[in-house]
Amino acid sequence: MLGPGGSYLNFSGTGNTLSCNHPVVREFLLDCLRYWVSEYHVDGFRFDLASILGRAPDGTPLDNPPLLEAISADPVLRDTKLVAEAWDAAGLYQVGSFPHYGRRSEWNGRYRDAVRRFLRGDPHTLASINYVSSHDGFTLHDLFAYNEKHNVASARSCSRPDRSTHGRCASARRCPR
Repeated sequence: MLGPGGSYLNFSGTGNTLSCNHPVVREFLLDCLRYWVSEYHVDGFRFDLASILGRAPDGTPLDNPPLLEAISADPVLRDTKLVAEAWDAAGLYQVGSFPHYGRRSEWNGRYRDAVRRFLRGDPHTLASINYVSSHDGFTLHDLFAYNEKHNVASARSCSRPDRSTHGRCASARRCPR
Protein backbone atom coordinates (compact mmCIF):
# COMPACT_ATOMS: atom_id res chain seq x y z
CA MET A 1 0.00 0.00 0.00
CA LEU A 2 1.28 3.40 -0.91
CA GLY A 3 0.46 6.54 0.99
CA PRO A 4 0.60 10.17 -0.11
CA GLY A 5 3.85 10.99 -1.86
CA GLY A 6 4.60 7.32 -2.55
CA SER A 7 5.57 6.36 1.00
CA TYR A 8 4.74 2.86 2.18
CA LEU A 9 1.80 2.43 4.55
CA ASN A 10 2.73 0.26 7.51
CA PHE A 11 -0.19 -1.52 9.18
CA SER A 12 1.82 -4.71 9.77
CA GLY A 13 4.71 -3.37 11.81
CA THR A 14 7.20 -4.71 9.26
CA GLY A 15 7.22 -1.93 6.67
CA ASN A 16 5.04 -2.20 3.61
CA THR A 17 1.52 -3.64 3.85
CA LEU A 18 0.08 -5.64 0.95
CA SER A 19 -3.08 -4.19 -0.60
CA CYS A 20 -5.15 -7.35 -0.06
CA ASN A 21 -8.34 -5.99 -1.62
CA HIS A 22 -6.74 -5.06 -4.95
CA PRO A 23 -8.39 -7.43 -7.48
CA VAL A 24 -5.13 -9.06 -8.62
CA VAL A 25 -3.80 -9.49 -5.08
CA ARG A 26 -7.18 -10.78 -3.88
CA GLU A 27 -7.24 -13.51 -6.56
CA PHE A 28 -3.62 -14.44 -5.79
CA LEU A 29 -4.43 -14.85 -2.08
CA LEU A 30 -7.56 -16.89 -2.83
CA ASP A 31 -5.58 -19.13 -5.21
CA CYS A 32 -2.95 -19.72 -2.50
CA LEU A 33 -5.55 -20.61 0.14
CA ARG A 34 -7.36 -22.95 -2.27
CA TYR A 35 -4.07 -24.63 -3.19
CA TRP A 36 -3.15 -25.25 0.46
CA VAL A 37 -6.61 -26.71 1.15
CA SER A 38 -6.83 -28.91 -1.94
CA GLU A 39 -3.19 -30.04 -2.25
CA TYR A 40 -1.98 -30.09 1.36
CA HIS A 41 -5.34 -30.74 3.05
CA VAL A 42 -4.97 -27.75 5.35
CA ASP A 43 -8.20 -27.62 7.36
CA GLY A 44 -7.98 -24.09 8.72
CA PHE A 45 -6.16 -20.79 8.79
CA ARG A 46 -5.33 -18.26 11.47
CA PHE A 47 -4.90 -14.82 9.97
CA ASP A 48 -2.32 -12.81 11.89
CA LEU A 49 -3.08 -9.06 11.99
CA ALA A 50 -6.30 -9.86 10.11
CA SER A 51 -7.60 -6.28 10.17
CA ILE A 52 -5.16 -5.63 7.33
CA LEU A 53 -7.29 -7.94 5.17
CA GLY A 54 -10.17 -5.48 5.51
CA ARG A 55 -8.36 -2.29 4.51
CA ALA A 56 -8.88 -0.36 1.28
CA PRO A 57 -5.89 0.45 -0.96
CA ASP A 58 -5.57 3.81 0.84
CA GLY A 59 -5.52 2.04 4.23
CA THR A 60 -9.01 2.96 5.45
CA PRO A 61 -11.12 0.13 6.91
CA LEU A 62 -13.79 -1.23 4.55
CA ASP A 63 -17.32 -2.06 5.72
CA ASN A 64 -17.51 -5.07 3.35
CA PRO A 65 -13.98 -6.11 2.44
CA PRO A 66 -14.03 -8.03 -0.88
CA LEU A 67 -11.26 -10.43 0.17
CA LEU A 68 -12.94 -11.47 3.42
CA GLU A 69 -16.28 -11.86 1.67
CA ALA A 70 -14.67 -13.95 -1.09
CA ILE A 71 -12.88 -16.23 1.41
CA SER A 72 -16.15 -16.80 3.27
CA ALA A 73 -18.12 -17.59 0.10
CA ASP A 74 -15.51 -19.69 -1.69
CA PRO A 75 -16.68 -23.29 -2.34
CA VAL A 76 -13.18 -24.77 -1.83
CA LEU A 77 -12.67 -22.88 1.43
CA ARG A 78 -16.20 -23.25 2.81
CA ASP A 79 -15.36 -26.08 5.25
CA THR A 80 -12.09 -24.64 6.53
CA LYS A 81 -11.74 -23.18 9.99
CA LEU A 82 -11.02 -19.46 9.85
CA VAL A 83 -9.64 -17.58 12.85
CA ALA A 84 -8.89 -13.87 12.72
CA GLU A 85 -6.51 -11.97 14.96
CA ALA A 86 -8.86 -9.00 14.63
CA TRP A 87 -6.41 -6.12 14.93
CA ASP A 88 -3.33 -4.75 13.20
CA ALA A 89 -0.13 -2.95 14.18
CA ALA A 90 -1.59 0.48 13.36
CA GLY A 91 -4.18 0.21 16.12
CA LEU A 92 -7.28 -0.95 14.24
CA TYR A 93 -8.93 -3.18 16.88
CA GLN A 94 -11.95 -5.12 15.59
CA VAL A 95 -12.54 -7.84 18.20
CA GLY A 96 -16.31 -8.20 18.31
CA SER A 97 -16.81 -6.32 15.04
CA PHE A 98 -14.54 -8.08 12.55
CA PRO A 99 -16.40 -8.93 9.29
CA HIS A 100 -17.04 -12.66 9.58
CA TYR A 101 -19.87 -13.41 7.10
CA GLY A 102 -20.96 -16.24 9.38
CA ARG A 103 -17.71 -18.14 8.83
CA ARG A 104 -14.95 -16.74 10.96
CA SER A 105 -13.99 -16.81 14.62
CA GLU A 106 -11.96 -14.14 16.37
CA TRP A 107 -8.85 -14.54 18.43
CA ASN A 108 -9.52 -12.71 21.71
CA GLY A 109 -6.14 -11.33 22.72
CA ARG A 110 -7.42 -9.46 25.76
CA TYR A 111 -8.78 -12.69 27.24
CA ARG A 112 -5.48 -14.49 26.49
CA ASP A 113 -3.54 -11.69 28.17
CA ALA A 114 -5.83 -11.74 31.23
CA VAL A 115 -5.40 -15.51 31.61
CA ARG A 116 -1.63 -15.13 31.26
CA ARG A 117 -1.52 -12.45 33.97
CA PHE A 118 -3.71 -14.59 36.24
CA LEU A 119 -1.55 -17.70 35.79
CA ARG A 120 1.62 -15.71 36.44
CA GLY A 121 0.06 -14.31 39.62
CA ASP A 122 0.33 -10.70 38.53
CA PRO A 123 -1.45 -8.29 40.88
CA HIS A 124 -4.90 -6.87 40.04
CA THR A 125 -5.86 -9.64 37.63
CA LEU A 126 -9.11 -10.68 39.27
CA ALA A 127 -11.32 -7.73 38.27
CA SER A 128 -13.03 -9.85 35.60
CA ILE A 129 -13.08 -13.45 34.47
CA ASN A 130 -14.72 -15.29 31.59
CA TYR A 131 -16.23 -18.62 32.58
CA VAL A 132 -18.43 -21.28 31.10
CA SER A 133 -19.99 -23.01 34.10
CA SER A 134 -20.26 -22.56 37.85
CA HIS A 135 -21.79 -24.23 40.91
CA ASP A 136 -25.14 -22.45 40.58
CA GLY A 137 -25.75 -23.29 36.94
CA PHE A 138 -25.28 -26.22 34.63
CA THR A 139 -22.24 -28.44 34.91
CA LEU A 140 -20.12 -28.28 31.78
CA HIS A 141 -21.76 -31.49 30.54
CA ASP A 142 -25.26 -30.20 31.32
CA LEU A 143 -24.47 -26.98 29.47
CA PHE A 144 -24.50 -28.78 26.13
CA ALA A 145 -26.69 -31.76 27.02
CA TYR A 146 -29.83 -29.84 28.08
CA ASN A 147 -31.83 -26.95 26.67
CA GLU A 148 -32.73 -25.26 29.96
CA LYS A 149 -32.59 -25.75 33.70
CA HIS A 150 -35.50 -25.68 36.15
CA ASN A 151 -34.66 -24.84 39.74
CA VAL A 152 -37.93 -25.99 41.25
CA ALA A 153 -37.76 -25.50 45.01
CA SER A 154 -34.70 -27.45 46.10
CA ALA A 155 -35.01 -30.22 43.53
CA ARG A 156 -33.36 -29.15 40.31
CA SER A 157 -34.41 -30.82 37.11
CA CYS A 158 -33.52 -30.59 33.44
CA SER A 159 -35.87 -30.36 30.48
CA ARG A 160 -34.08 -32.55 27.96
CA PRO A 161 -32.17 -35.47 29.42
CA ASP A 162 -29.12 -36.75 27.65
CA ARG A 163 -29.57 -40.30 26.35
CA SER A 164 -26.27 -41.41 27.84
CA THR A 165 -27.59 -40.69 31.35
CA HIS A 166 -30.76 -42.80 30.92
CA GLY A 167 -33.17 -39.95 31.57
CA ARG A 168 -31.29 -38.33 34.45
CA CYS A 169 -29.19 -35.21 34.48
CA ALA A 170 -25.47 -35.79 34.17
CA SER A 171 -24.93 -34.19 37.56
CA ALA A 172 -26.65 -35.79 40.53
CA ARG A 173 -26.42 -32.45 42.35
CA ARG A 174 -28.64 -30.85 39.70
CA CYS A 175 -31.46 -33.40 39.54
CA PRO A 176 -33.03 -35.91 41.88
CA ARG A 177 -32.20 -39.52 41.13
